Amino acid sequence: MHTKRKRKIAHFYDVSFLSDLFLAFTAGNIRREIVNNASATEQSGSALIGLVLVFFIICIYFIPTVIAVSRKLNKPAGVIAVNALLGWTVVGWIGALVMAFSMETETDYKLRTQAMMAVAKMAEKQD
Repeated sequence: MHTKRKRKIAHFYDVSFLSDLFLAFTAGNIRREIVNNASATEQSGSALIGLVLVFFIICIYFIPTVIAVSRKLNKPAGVIAVNALLGWTVVGWIGALVMAFSMETETDYKLRTQAMMAVAKMAEKQD
């Protein structure tokens, strides 16, 4: 009986058993790391998609402001205010978009002012 006990103890300290145990432990850790890295990659991918989506929504939200500035409106502050304050509602956003397309540009304002001045001068000459 004493020899069986030594054999069991000797088997426990056997190098092949320890190497198998080490390989199983490291394989489990490697597998766990692969799963963790995959889930981290999926999370970072979904975070990137979320950031792109937020950026896209912000760009759409400020389209009326961009149009007003690019058209060089005479007074773009109204469009910017309506877009910033009421753009979160669909009606406010559409209103800001309509304002951006229909308001007077700087060139139109200058032409209208010149025409009014010419009409005023003609009226003075007739009197």
